[in-house]
This record gives sequence, C-alpha cells and structure tokens, in this order.
Amino acid sequence: MFSVIRKFSSSSTTKLVMTFISGQVFSSVIGIACSLVQVRFVSPIQMGTLQSCAIFTSYLSFLHLGTFTALQRELPYLVGKGEVDKARKLAGVCQGWVVFVGLMSSGVFLVLALVSLFRSEYALAAGWLVQSFSVFFILYTGYLGVTYRTTSEFAVFTKSNVKVSLSSILTLPLLGLSAYYGMCLRNIIIAATQGVLLHYYRPIKVSLFFDWSILKSLIAFGFPLSVFGYVETSFWLATQNYLVSRTLGTEVLGLLAFTLLAQNSILIIPQSINQVYMPRISQHLGSSADLRGIVRLCIKPTIVSFLLSCVFVLVAWFSVGPACRLLAPKYIEAVPAIRLSLLIMPLVSLRLPQYILIAARKRRAYAACSVTGLFVGIALLAMVLRSGFGLSAIILAYLGGYFAMIIMSLFQVKFAIVQNSSTDSA
Repeated sequence: MFSVIRKFSSSSTTKLVMTFISGQVFSSVIGIACSLVQVRFVSPIQMGTLQSCAIFTSYLSFLHLGTFTALQRELPYLVGKGEVDKARKLAGVCQGWVVFVGLMSSGVFLVLALVSLFRSEYALAAGWLVQSFSVFFILYTGYLGVTYRTTSEFAVFTKSNVKVSLSSILTLPLLGLSAYYGMCLRNIIIAATQGVLLHYYRPIKVSLFFDWSILKSLIAFGFPLSVFGYVETSFWLATQNYLVSRTLGTEVLGLLAFTLLAQNSILIIPQSINQVYMPRISQHLGSSADLRGIVRLCIKPTIVSFLLSCVFVLVAWFSVGPACRLLAPKYIEAVPAIRLSLLIMPLVSLRLPQYILIAARKRRAYAACSVTGLFVGIALLAMVLRSGFGLSAIILAYLGGYFAMIIMSLFQVKFAIVQNSSTDSA
C-alpha cells in the first residue's frame, strides 16, 4: 500500500493533483459549512419545494447533446497532434451552442416563474426563477469546465472555485431575512458568481462561433457516449427525485436532497483525481494506441483514490450521526441514509478506467455499462417504492445500480484490451 502511494507521490502529476484537490477540498469544506448553516434555517419541506423545481433543470442539463464529451476527448487529442487551430474552432462552436440552448431554457423557466407569480404561487415563482439562472450557468460552466480540464489549468480553476466559496459565505445573512427566499437568492448569486469568474479567467478565449458541420460532428461523436452518461447521472437522479416526490412527498424529497448534498461533498477526492487523469488518457491515446499502457496509467491513481476513500468512509461513518444532531437537527432522519451514501465514494474511485472506453471511442461498451447500471438501479428503485420502504432503501437502490455499472465497466475495459491485442497481432 505505502509503496504504491510513494510511487504516486513522486510522479510529475502529483503537484497538479494535490493543488487541484486542496483547492477543491477547501471549496467543499466552505460549501459544507455554508450548507449546514442554511439547513438550520431551511426546513426539509422548503428544501423539497426548491428541489421539485430543480428536477426539470436536471432533465434539461443534457441540452449540450454530447458536445462536452466530444470536446473533452478531442481538445487534448488535437493538441497532442499539433492541430491547435482546429481545436479552437471546436471550442468556439461548442461555446456558441451551449449559450444558445442555455438562453432558450432560461427563458422557459422565466415564463413559468411569471405564470406562478400571476397565480400568487410565490414559493414556486421563486423556485422557477432560480432554475432560469441555474440551467444557463450549468450548461455554460459545463463547457468552461471542459476547457479548464483539457488545458490543465487546474490552478486557475481552483482559485475561481475558492472565490465562489467566499460568495457563499457572504450571502448567508440572506437566510436571516427569509429562510426559503434567502436560499433561492443565494443559489442565484452563487451560480452567477461561478459563471462570471470562470468566464473571465477562461483558458480558451474564442468568440461565439457556429458551424453546423463541426457541431454535427461533435454531436455525432459525443451524443452516443454522453447520452448514457446523462442517463446514469442527471436523468437517473431526476427520475428518482420525481418518483420520491410523487410517492413519498415533498418533505422526504427535502431529506433526500440533504442526503445527496452530503454525498456529493465527500466525492471531492476521487472526482478530483479522475478529472486530472481524464485528459491524460486522451492525450496518451492520441500519441499511442496501446490500451494496456493507458490502463497502467490508471492503476496507481485508482488504488490511491480507493484507499483514501475507504479511510474517509470509515471515519465519516461514525462521525455523521453526532455531527448531524449538532449542526442539522431538522434533518436527523436522514442520518442512516447519509451513512449508506458514503459507500459511493470508493465506487467512484474505481470509475477512472471507464473513461478509457470514452477515449478509445468504445461507444457500445460504454453504453453497456450505463444501461446495466440504469436497469439495475431503476429495477431496485421500483421494488423499493412499491414495497413502501424509506429513504435508506432508496440510497441502497442507487448504490446497487452504480456497483453494477462499475463491474460492467471493468469487464468492458478488459474485453477492449483483449480485442485491441488481437487486432495488433493480426
């Protein structure tokens, strides 16, 4: 164990990884602290009301149509081949597309907000208004995030996130004026701050550009891959939230939102390591078609990430109960579910090899992973809801689906290596 960590720490990428992780951890800690302050004011029902509006934003988050996935693969690939001008054209087209669909989606939510306001449904009006900002910045910062990762500008990206964390602190007094409406306004300010900062420091500065042939090629490559990634994340979680809201009510949806908030906050270490190595997988493939070499590139960070995740889960398992009773007493019912959700952390750390399938354009293999996870997860969720089980069972259903997806991805990577070796020998 220690020899693996020692070798990993001596690599040239370690400083970049640790800089990125340290900044992300700092931002995550600030975010958690602010969220804990927020939930002392906001009740589960109020949280659930806002989340019921956010369900539709999750569905619309795929309006990029796979251009993010294509750009994430093609930018470092083209740079590795020395085709910088072509890489900039791809970035410009992707940027123009997400700005267009983001503004259109924002307009739809703004209309819903006005309709709710006309009907004197003020809580819903505020929720829809939040989504009008959120949907645009989710799409646009999604594009910007790809450009930061593929150009290895992790230090700049981290500094921007730290500044966003400061805006999260400065907006806390709004909760004292009104719990629900203060939460809505905080979400708008934080989303806008992140979008503006990432745009200002963006590593690839290109004008809004549209070329249907380039856009079509990006969608043709990215859609088949990312549609299944969307299904296994945003679509899956949005459908889960919708079913929970319809069957168990707004209060349970609020408890689930708090559980997922806690879950997402602990994924910073494995996700950071994965994000640093994802573009390196594509760059390696651009210079060499050796899949075994790419797997070797993934082994050390995967092992380190998994071991660190296991240690964190062990510590957090016994800490979450007392912490929730002290800091978030309104959400004490979510503690058993939060403990179970911790188990997602080591599973995410095992996902890095799955990105090999994206880089190697193994679309069917990646689709098989996503469909397997979705099928198992939805089947388990249907059983849980039909049997009338509570929040913890919903989390177990999600973990079961995610575990099935990881197992299938490891099998598909192994199969791809064997297939590649057979092709080379032929």
